[in-house]
Amino acid sequence: VALLEGLAEMLGLERDAFSRHLRDGAELGTVRLLRYPKAEAAAAVPDVGIGAHTDFEAFTLMHQSAAGLQLRAVGEGAGWEDAPVRPAEFVVIIGDVLERMTNGVLQATPHRVLPSLPHERYAI
Repeated sequence: VALLEGLAEMLGLERDAFSRHLRDGAELGTVRLLRYPKAEAAAAVPDVGIGAHTDFEAFTLMHQSAAGLQLRAVGEGAGWEDAPVRPAEFVVIIGDVLERMTNGVLQATPHRVLPSLPHERYAI
């Protein structure tokens, strides 16, 4: 709820512009613990990992133990940027619901996971 309130304030809206639409006691999300094993050999199809997509939810908080997550940069002709790996920080990925709630002011973040990484990787 605090993140939604902060985003509302950043956009110059009332603090509860998004959070007031949540029901009291409603489930606010899902926690997924993901493990990406180390690649033992080059992938048969080297560009297949988790393909580019946006998340349906309002937002995703991503914490990763090693590189592998890429975000689509903003702007015409923009490419993919590696998401930072910082032990004490999370990456906020804007989802489809928040894009819709802001009428596109905040846009869902296309992202992907690289295939065949030479290291094991965990993401929350």
